[in-house]
Amino acid sequence: MEIAPGIHRITTPLGEGESARRCDLYLLAGQDRSILFDSGIDGTIPRYVLPYLAEHNLDPASVELVVASHCDVDHFGGLADSQQAFKRAQLVAHPADAGLIADFATYKAGRGNPFEAIYGLAELPATQEWQRAVTRSAPPNKLVLGGEQASLGGRTVEFQHLPGHTLGHLALWDAANAALILADAVLGAAVPTASGEPAFPPTYRHVVPYLETIARIQALRPDILATAHYGVYEGSAVVSFLAESQAFVLDLGWRLETALRAGGPGGTTLPELIAELNPRIGDWPKAQSATALAFPVVGHIEDLATKGRLLIDLAVQPAQLKWL
Repeated sequence: MEIAPGIHRITTPLGEGESARRCDLYLLAGQDRSILFDSGIDGTIPRYVLPYLAEHNLDPASVELVVASHCDVDHFGGLADSQQAFKRAQLVAHPADAGLIADFATYKAGRGNPFEAIYGLAELPATQEWQRAVTRSAPPNKLVLGGEQASLGGRTVEFQHLPGHTLGHLALWDAANAALILADAVLGAAVPTASGEPAFPPTYRHVVPYLETIARIQALRPDILATAHYGVYEGSAVVSFLAESQAFVLDLGWRLETALRAGGPGGTTLPELIAELNPRIGDWPKAQSATALAFPVVGHIEDLATKGRLLIDLAVQPAQLKWL
């Protein structure tokens, strides 16, 4: 559907059954050219994007940029399809995420299964298999840092660098519509299923940049916030979503610090912390959400270590976390 003049939301399914989610891609169409924001997983472009373009009389040849908002497979797994479908298009990413997008082994170590080596918490085998199965990427050939503008003919949009979920997360600011196309840059208090039920915790990874991103968006005051998994927020709902996202960070930080302070002199481990915190936070299913919660928890752990309040003892495996 067209959520604002020249901004098309293309809703695609992600997974199956009760845990299925949605992943919205966005086409920003102008008089002369278009931008596709995200490519979904492998197969998304031929199954959903090209039929949408045909139904709405939009020319695939007009797509000159395909943006990978960040280095999660549901946002870049379809880049090889994009390369084939949009012959003129450049594949866009931020330098901080581009290496993980271009090479699956790099992605797996840095994003797909990042906590096993140091913290002793491995991603579920089924999830790792799914990540590999839905990814047929292509290396980005255009890097942007944020601040660059792209003319669509009739209006101009601007790339925004909004780190926190990942270090290289990109968004698009469409000033003519006061619309921010931001994918996963802000994540509320839970990532929902397609039916709106909590699926797992918000997976921000870098605490200070994430809070700065939320504050930056609040200052921007968009009328429309177009997300990947939550749908589209407008008006006062934008304000509420940003406030909810900020509140979750502060609450988790307080709960984590309380748990760490209560630990014994030998410290604790990430799996032990997750086991203690997960039952007390959110309404998502607990059985398969441990590794999702690890993303924000490790973000807070590393923030505390940077501030000199926590020691991450790497001399033992898994790493011991000791309050100072």
